[in-house]
Amino acid sequence: MRDGSASSHATFLTAPFAGKVVSTEALSQMTTIGPSGNGLGLFDIRAATGFKGLGHNGFVGGYTSIMDIDPESGDVLVVLTNNDELRPEAFTWLLALRW
Repeated sequence: MRDGSASSHATFLTAPFAGKVVSTEALSQMTTIGPSGNGLGLFDIRAATGFKGLGHNGFVGGYTSIMDIDPESGDVLVVLTNNDELRPEAFTWLLALRW
């Protein structure tokens, strides 16, 4: 990512699904969801929302983020916060319920 913008996060998340950044085999590993609800670097948001999508979240010293993608449609949702007490996944899951 060039910067920490929502746009850069969205570009980064869509790249593997467009055949960029990782091999087809690596993408398969990333999107194969195990019993824990996780793939390799991605997790299934369906359990929380019913929305068929994959996500990745992060946090560091006062900042939290989440990015979700529907691999079939290519729709992406990115939420970045500057408050480590907020739970951006709760917000994205609410949006996914209405998607």
